[in-house]
Amino acid sequence: MNKVNEWNDRIANILTNALSNMWLFWILNVLIWTAILIQHPRSLEDWLLAIISVWFQGVSLVVINRTSQKQGDRVEGVLREIHDAVMTELTEIRRMNESQTTELAEIKAIHRELGRRAHER
Repeated sequence: MNKVNEWNDRIANILTNALSNMWLFWILNVLIWTAILIQHPRSLEDWLLAIISVWFQGVSLVVINRTSQKQGDRVEGVLREIHDAVMTELTEIRRMNESQTTELAEIKAIHRELGRRAHER
């Protein structure tokens, strides 16, 4: 089943890239308008139906895919920035933790020394 999923993912990626290409948008525009002008709508209702059902549906898939792809790129950029900020903070917290561990060890040594001196008196 894993091979089938890999194959499906590969096909989906190819189709997504092909359907989100602005060249396809312009090719579809030319083809659709050529077809509309060849089979000239006779009334306003026919023009509206042709524009909505043929042109809008034909080019909207390309535009939606392109927009989704660009939005995904933006989200990826934001996630990358968040990841970098979190990793920087984590590094700083680890450095502070090491520093505090050293300071705590020094404080405990001083406390033991003071306790030892108090018992000697």
